[in-house]
Amino acid sequence: LSSIDRGQRFTGSGIYELPFGKGRKWGAGMPKFLEFFAGGWQISGAWQRQSGQPIDWGNVILNGDSTKLALPSSQRNTDRWFNTSVFNTRSTEQLASHLRTFPLRFGNVRWDSQRRWDVSLRKTFRIDERFKMHFRCDSFNILNEPVLKGPTTTPTSSAFGTITGQEPPRSFQVSLNLSF
Repeated sequence: LSSIDRGQRFTGSGIYELPFGKGRKWGAGMPKFLEFFAGGWQISGAWQRQSGQPIDWGNVILNGDSTKLALPSSQRNTDRWFNTSVFNTRSTEQLASHLRTFPLRFGNVRWDSQRRWDVSLRKTFRIDERFKMHFRCDSFNILNEPVLKGPTTTPTSSAFGTITGQEPPRSFQVSLNLSF
């Protein structure tokens, strides 16, 4: 199983031109000054949902049954993402290197799934035939959906089996460029 494996991935995207301004449904005859600011806007969005990547297990000793490693979703939370009781967590027994007795990754124990909406607003301002100003405002993860990072997999860590980080929250970027 590869570290980039995603069992399911769904995506969608689209662009909508707002119906205001020259050649559009509303405001086709608006004054040129008003058209400069109000016409030609576009909004676009992209949606994605995918299952999480498999957890990479480092140099750990598995004492229990690997089929009991995954917790039911009703019991899984940031403080206990997988069943830690199947591992040897005593630091005196952890080896610098040992013969691996289980796979590096299991298909049933994964990071949190990813869910996000990205939205963009664009407008091209035509200054004259040669000069154009492009404005763009992007929002990534606009719904601010938390996407958790993977759990700590070091058995001797006090955070073993817990999630201590998340992907960046909602963010924005604005750009303005001149083309000629």
